[in-house]
Amino acid sequence: MAVADYTEYDEVRAVLGVSSDELPDEAMSGSTAWFALKLDLSDVGATILSDYATALAITSPNQVEQSFTELLKVFSTYSVANQLLDSLPMFSPKAKLDGDTSVTRFSSSPYKETVVSVRSSYLRFRKRLVRAYELYLSGASAVSDSQLSVMPLFGGSASPDYDPVTGA
Repeated sequence: MAVADYTEYDEVRAVLGVSSDELPDEAMSGSTAWFALKLDLSDVGATILSDYATALAITSPNQVEQSFTELLKVFSTYSVANQLLDSLPMFSPKAKLDGDTSVTRFSSSPYKETVVSVRSSYLRFRKRLVRAYELYLSGASAVSDSQLSVMPLFGGSASPDYDPVTGA
């Protein structure tokens, strides 16, 4: 198995806003990237890798199986991108002059918005993947958007199971 079995390198580059010259496939295809992705996925579920392979092999997937495989791919993209955030200034220089002979790097971090965006998307898609995986494991065949939603619901009402006036 490899990172490319779960996401496309161009998708990771698009999330980070870099080109293939700045971030070649080789930087994402190594064993470290794969092991980190595998750990991220295993945190969602111990058998998620084999369950994903099973779901992918289904010729006519139901809505839950389709949602599970799609969310796993999207999460994988953000997982790999999240791994690369700390080194983003190293592979995305400010200027490259005369080939590799002179490279100018940013003195500050112009990537703050990218870091915030990638990290928040990583967490959002992780939560959605967890929910989709739970539905997949339950054997459900249909899913609504609200079932995969990660937005908290506010404004409901609740009644205590005791009398708040008398305390009984």
